[in-house]
Amino acid sequence: MAEIFADDFVRLFFREKFVGKKIFTEKKFFVKLEKMKIAFYKKIKNIVDFSIRWHTRKKKWRIFSLAKYSHCEIIFSDDEFFSSSGRDGGVRFKKIKCDKKKWDVFKIEISAADEKKIREFCAAQCGKKYDWRAIFFSQILDLQRENPQKWFCSEICAAALQKINFLKNEKPHLLSPQKFFLKLNCAKFFE
Repeated sequence: MAEIFADDFVRLFFREKFVGKKIFTEKKFFVKLEKMKIAFYKKIKNIVDFSIRWHTRKKKWRIFSLAKYSHCEIIFSDDEFFSSSGRDGGVRFKKIKCDKKKWDVFKIEISAADEKKIREFCAAQCGKKYDWRAIFFSQILDLQRENPQKWFCSEICAAALQKINFLKNEKPHLLSPQKFFLKLNCAKFFE
C-alpha cells in the first residue's frame, strides 16, 4: 500500500499477517519524489506547427479544427528541457524560458531513481536526428512508419516514460503531441 504525502515523501507499509494471530510487523521506507514536468507547446509559430496541429486533430472530418498541441518536452527537476526538435536538428537537452502563453506545463512526481533512468535514456539518445519521415508517414499519412535511429518530440518523450514502465503498451511513433497528452491525462499521470 502506498500513500503520497504533500511533503514529497512516499511511505510504504509492508505488513506480514500471521495465520490465526493478530500480529503485524510494519516497516517504513521513505522515498524522495522528484518534480518533473511535461510541457506541451500550444502556440502556432510556423507552418510546421500548424501542419502538425491540423493533421493530428481529433476529428478528421472537421476541416477547420486543430489539435491543441504541436510539440512536447520533458522538464527535469533541475529545469532542463529534453526532446527532439526539428528546429534544433534533433535530440537535445536545452534551457527554455517557459512562457505560459506558449506552453501548458503539467507536474508529475516520480522517484529520483526513475528520473535517473529517464535521464540516462535521454542522454544516450542525444545527438540523434529529427525524424521528419516518421512525422510524415506515421502522423500525416497514418502509415505507422518509423526509424529507430531518429526521433520526433512526442515519440522520444513517450519512449523515455516507457523506461519507468509507463505507456508500455503504446507504440511511441504513433503518438502525436496531442495523443501523448491525452494518454497521460487519461492515465491520471499529471499532478
